[in-house]
Amino acid sequence: MISKTQIGDIRNRVQVALDLVGKDLGMDLKMGAISYDSDGFRCKLKGRWEDSLPEVCVDYDNHQIFSGLPMRGSVIEFQGDPYQVYGYKKRATKRPIIIADMGGSQYVISERACENSKIIQEAEEAN
Repeated sequence: MISKTQIGDIRNRVQVALDLVGKDLGMDLKMGAISYDSDGFRCKLKGRWEDSLPEVCVDYDNHQIFSGLPMRGSVIEFQGDPYQVYGYKKRATKRPIIIADMGGSQYVISERACENSKIIQEAEEAN
């Protein structure tokens, strides 16, 4: 029977191999959740090109089309300070919008807070 410790060891070793293969292919390869029983295990594999946009940015662009939110990359004034609209967390219900201050630190806010914020500089196109 496979133990939880062995699954953790397998995950670490496979991730090291995936990092090497991903580097050769120019991809970021990650293992998802592992489920296992007495006979073996199963896992999900996710790969993204290294130069592709982060998933939260793509999700924001898809959500922004229908919601009327400012374009990704726009600078908004939130609580008196400038922040750049960065991304969208699909699974977050209360505060799904990701914003970043000018130093790069990221924060999450609600859609309503983003809608009510003053746009300082509108992004020309999604970057």
